[in-house]
Amino acid sequence: RSSGDRDRPRTAPVLEPMLALFERELIDLLRSAPRCCIPFSKLIPAFHHHFGRQCRVADYGFTKLPDLLAALGNTIVVLGSGSSRVITISAAAQGRRWTSDLTKLLKSQPGRAISPHDIPLLYQTTFGRPFS
Repeated sequence: RSSGDRDRPRTAPVLEPMLALFERELIDLLRSAPRCCIPFSKLIPAFHHHFGRQCRVADYGFTKLPDLLAALGNTIVVLGSGSSRVITISAAAQGRRWTSDLTKLLKSQPGRAISPHDIPLLYQTTFGRPFS
């Protein structure tokens, strides 16, 4: 295990699949948010609104939301402190997201070419959310 893994809170092995699912769902939720950011205080209500079910930290083997988020590894990051904390996708994960989205856009176009000024409209049309 790397030193980063030793610092992460752990959960019971039986809960690992649920934790992996939560991470994928959280990425989906963040991708739908402006600039892939959600205020820390709004995460639980946003999760409930987006997925139609409660997000209970105890379901994943934790008692505190920050511990649960820390267990997700390098994909999800909490920036800021106190009441100004925001949750976002890590820079590396956002880079992978951008690459994946751009590849999908290019594959959907004749000649697989896009003018840079056309990207925002094509993005909105293809993914149903504003380019940000």
